[in-house]
Amino acid sequence: MSNSGQRRAAHIRKSYTDESYEAAFTGIGRKLKAPHVPPEFKNVVPSESDPQAYDHGLDSCDELQLNFRSIMALGLFNRGSIGAPPGKWDLSTLTWYTITVSPRWKQLVLITNAPDNVMERIVPRVDSPVIGIPGMRLLRSHGRTYVARHVPTGAEIVTTSRSDGKSSGVHYPKSARLLPMSDVPMNREEERLVSDLPSMARNARRLLAGLVARMSTKDPRKKWATGNWYWDPLERPERERRRVEGPERRLWGAGYEWELEWTGFPYPIDVARSLTDPVIGLRGSRLGKNRNSYEVILGSSVLRINK
Repeated sequence: MSNSGQRRAAHIRKSYTDESYEAAFTGIGRKLKAPHVPPEFKNVVPSESDPQAYDHGLDSCDELQLNFRSIMALGLFNRGSIGAPPGKWDLSTLTWYTITVSPRWKQLVLITNAPDNVMERIVPRVDSPVIGIPGMRLLRSHGRTYVARHVPTGAEIVTTSRSDGKSSGVHYPKSARLLPMSDVPMNREEERLVSDLPSMARNARRLLAGLVARMSTKDPRKKWATGNWYWDPLERPERERRRVEGPERRLWGAGYEWELEWTGFPYPIDVARSLTDPVIGLRGSRLGKNRNSYEVILGSSVLRINK
């Protein structure tokens, strides 16, 4: 059977994520029987009657990845005096690197020219076991490709300089500074940090995971951009008003209701649009707003993005 629909979906995904075609193609999800496509996008995406229409794959993952990405969001989007407790993981420093996020069904792949430094922010170090994502361990590495596993969820994350994002041929740990998978169980502090995280409804996990998947996306029509959370790729004239030293962030909530606020980049409306974009957005989400926030709604769950 022809995979022309999958190839077309990969090109569309690539236009939003800046992945290589190979990386985007690997991440394409399942076929969609009847994808919703607004009339103005009929010439951009496969039509509703196209049997070869495919999901863009940014949110297509197994339950292990879904749980892990939602936890990772808490580390990424908490920082400074306003940050919730996961800010102490120091994971927000990842947004100072240039990273192309390439989500896959069973892995979250981060493509970067500094994969070793990025992985050292993710996996706790031997001398600093509470910095990094609690329970993350280096699984294997080769050259400039690293694979780690999150013990509480069982999910894997990859950092690599390979433009295709592949981690094949990676076998043995190669870092004396990072905690390895074997013979290093979670310590009591890591267990406490994980157990203290609030509960999340499944659609709330999808919303938080969607933030991670879209950390480095932009609309090819130049309507919005997330800019890896440190700059404005569209270079809009008003960008200087959002530029701050030491940006702060807070992502917190429980159950069905979550709230996100920050200083600096990106623009709040851009984050809301990235999650609800008619082409690359989180399937089933919709955008609402009130006086103080944009609301990204998915089922009974809501992520309030403060203006």
